[in-house]
Amino acid sequence: MPYSTLTKNAAISLIPYAHDPCDCLVRFILDKYQHQLPVLDSLTVIIEEPSQSSLLRKQISSEIDKLGFQALLGLEFITLKDWALNQASTQESEIIHHGRELLLIEALKEFPDLLNDSDPWRLCETLLSFFDELSLNQIELDSDYSSFNQRILDAYHLPEQLIPHCMNETKIVHTLWNAWRAQLKELNLIDFNQYYAQQLTIIANNKTSLNDLIFLGVSSYSQSENYFIAKLLEDSRANVFINISIPEVQVWPNTKAELLAKQLLIELSFDDCGCPQTQFFDQVFQQQEPQFKDRAMSFAKHCPASPIANQLSIFTARSFEQEAQAIEIQIRLWIKHDIKSIGIIVENRKLARRLRALLERSRIHVHDLAGWTLSSTSAATVVERWLECLESNFAYQAFLDLLKSPFVNLVENRELFETLIYRLEHDIIIQQNVGVNLDDYIAHLEIRSKKLGWKPGSTKALKDILKIFKSLQKNMLPYLSHKAVSVYELVENFIKSLDAIGILDKFRLDDAGIQLLETLQLLKSTAQNINIKLNWSDFRQWISQTLEHAHYKPKVESRTVSLLTLAQSKLMKFERIIIASNEQSLFPGQASLSPYFNHQVRAELGLKTWHDYAADQFSDYRRLLEAVDYKPNISDSTVLYDFKILLTRTSENEGEEVPASPWLEAIQSFHQLAYNDNLENNFLDEACLHLRTDNRTQPDIIKLKPSHGSTVVVKDYGLPETLSVSNHQQLINCPYQFFCATSLKLKPSEEVRDQLSKLDYGHRVHLCLQAFHSNLESYSGPFAEKLTELNRSDAISLLFEISDEVFAKDIENNFQHNVWLSLWKKRIPDYVDWQIKHAENHDIKNSEEYRTIALTESVAIKGIIDRVDIDENNQNCLIDYKTGAPPSKQDVLNGESIQLLSYALLYDKVASIEYLRLSNLGAKSVVRLEADTLTQAAEQTHDRLMTMIKQLSEGQAMHAWGDTNTCRLCDMSGICRQQSWITE
Repeated sequence: MPYSTLTKNAAISLIPYAHDPCDCLVRFILDKYQHQLPVLDSLTVIIEEPSQSSLLRKQISSEIDKLGFQALLGLEFITLKDWALNQASTQESEIIHHGRELLLIEALKEFPDLLNDSDPWRLCETLLSFFDELSLNQIELDSDYSSFNQRILDAYHLPEQLIPHCMNETKIVHTLWNAWRAQLKELNLIDFNQYYAQQLTIIANNKTSLNDLIFLGVSSYSQSENYFIAKLLEDSRANVFINISIPEVQVWPNTKAELLAKQLLIELSFDDCGCPQTQFFDQVFQQQEPQFKDRAMSFAKHCPASPIANQLSIFTARSFEQEAQAIEIQIRLWIKHDIKSIGIIVENRKLARRLRALLERSRIHVHDLAGWTLSSTSAATVVERWLECLESNFAYQAFLDLLKSPFVNLVENRELFETLIYRLEHDIIIQQNVGVNLDDYIAHLEIRSKKLGWKPGSTKALKDILKIFKSLQKNMLPYLSHKAVSVYELVENFIKSLDAIGILDKFRLDDAGIQLLETLQLLKSTAQNINIKLNWSDFRQWISQTLEHAHYKPKVESRTVSLLTLAQSKLMKFERIIIASNEQSLFPGQASLSPYFNHQVRAELGLKTWHDYAADQFSDYRRLLEAVDYKPNISDSTVLYDFKILLTRTSENEGEEVPASPWLEAIQSFHQLAYNDNLENNFLDEACLHLRTDNRTQPDIIKLKPSHGSTVVVKDYGLPETLSVSNHQQLINCPYQFFCATSLKLKPSEEVRDQLSKLDYGHRVHLCLQAFHSNLESYSGPFAEKLTELNRSDAISLLFEISDEVFAKDIENNFQHNVWLSLWKKRIPDYVDWQIKHAENHDIKNSEEYRTIALTESVAIKGIIDRVDIDENNQNCLIDYKTGAPPSKQDVLNGESIQLLSYALLYDKVASIEYLRLSNLGAKSVVRLEADTLTQAAEQTHDRLMTMIKQLSEGQAMHAWGDTNTCRLCDMSGICRQQSWITE
């Protein structure tokens, strides 16, 4: 008999895991409804997962076709919730499906003392989840807080010192539950889950005839759902098919059958299944006497040949990536041997994404039943970038991402549009270092386009695009404040802004875009029905949370490989099964369900505990272990990789050990004790090392030959006519670095910075001092008088004013830049004090002076000196400002840091060179060289430079030094390949 009636109620059929419930359902339909075939419009099959519908229909149709029926007409597969709502009678109150979080956020505002520092949206999300549990289980909290609180305290059994914490938790739940219910009642609304639970009770107590109901699987239902099923069974109005284990002893953590007996108020009786693999797993997972080792040895005597050897295999990966690679290799092997149905159970969504990418790279399409969050799609990404643009004043990263998205096109000619965006990125943003503000983009567009000789049409087209965004920014700017406005007004104008840049039209041509359009319209209709006000921050959170909770499932034609979660695998049947990520954190998972109340309290309230969920999860896991045919169906020569079930896990993550699932460990240990075989798959481990299989080849890894260091003959490429002071430093640091920078003219990509760096700060300080001491257009100054104690305050005031002007644009783009301005202003009085004392013996000759001098007939050196003073003897004193740490005096003297000495080469009659350090320690002269010390060091620097120029001119090979400190900061390391050098 294909199914077993094992209860006192003949309407309940308990089906062993080794049997297919779909086969049983087919036999049941043929037996009971044979006279109605092929029309079964009076029959409805209730399933637990919506994703099961199409696969189950296909499987049953295939079985029916074998029996001579071409199709079944009218047979409906539907979840209990959808079916019950289809039977709904007229409801006086309006049912609220969406926007519930808006109402609860509104209710939270009335109780600010409950929030403390909690995120209201996070609190709202967890509360709604908990309220749903209460509604679905038809649990009402005590109306009186004191009695409810006492009930919770009694359930906790806690000492008095821990009671205050529990009281806060109880207060939040009780207060907001009642506020939530009162708010719904005031608005004449009824929560969706509350209405669903009520509807089940109404249908269960209604004796009118319904379609015949068949429940294909019953596991994770709520109390209201279980009551409904029990009532229908009592009245003989339903049949239930349950896939369960039928052991003679208790298994971990308890049997699903026992849970069902408790939930459905029925008595169960069991027959012996007799399948060897079932007996094996029964012995593995039972927790009663005898001990584990004794059970293994006893089972081996009872069954000398392992019932799962060469059929179930375990692979332990050393890394997350290796686990994904092993699964991909195994799937390709199975497909090569014409396996038509492969199920991959993945609870780790990160692994699922990586695995899907690997399979699609191998041109294997995956039917992803779990899908992924709508927020992770490219359609949602462009919405996120638009929000970021509005919030960041069009910072370049978000702006360029938006413009480069295929969903944005403001010019009919896509090629022209991409060209304009390229010009904006490279000519305006990178070259002009404009990283924010539409007005700045437009202003620099005018200047840069004239300088580069852009065609007038291109300039106008790009300017028109920027003006469109400027107009939209102006429309949306009033909403970006903390002021609360109508949520409907917010949603409507936001959708209009998306439409104005062509996003909505593009969405209509994309699967994920269509779903996102529907989501946006749902937000709009929700906002229209719920008349509340939100500020921009809450509106932003609402959109993000909605996209995060919505799921997108891509359409695929082939369903050979299905990717699904453990819950979605209920009743599914595959030729081959992979259960991935067999780690303790996922199987059985964490013992935490909700931030509200522990398991004792949940049990007291009548809610499911973690043990209930773990039992259901274990049942699904156990079913998968037996849901395949354990008989080999191909030759022994390929049995090495043609097992039916593969269990994989990763043993470590970032150096930390990852505990294995106790279920996996039990299987492996039991088999090792019984048959001296731990089921480990060595073949996949070897295959991952080679990453080459029969139906796909990859190029061998190119092995770079180690070298003793990079060398070059600069003469072959030509010497530069003019060396800068920084080029001179590169030549000293590493001749190969000098060659790359001067002969090859290589430089790292310019980074567009939306925040000032230490280098930017130094440039601003230099500019402030230059304007203070010399006449610069656009800035106040200079300070014309000689600095003394009498005019000190005037000097400080002027330098403050100049600094405000220099930093003004930076602060406009990013208010955080005030920190840099404040830092500099703290140091201004110290600088002025230093200058007053310094001015006693020196006069300022020039600021930011550009100098060049010929070294040979063909090579010159150039540099810009921060400041040149004249001393009492009319000698030049060279000063370089340092806002960071200057080099040591020893490095200057031994020629390793040659900036100051290079400046000395550019001037005659140099009396001194020095760094003026501007730091929190004040303004201080450091690394000062003068008199004979300066003369000797300058001569040595000149002679060394001339020698190196001569060597370069004569074609002498120059080596990369490989100095650790230089290489650490070098931008050319990828060219010289220092990492591949042979070390002695």
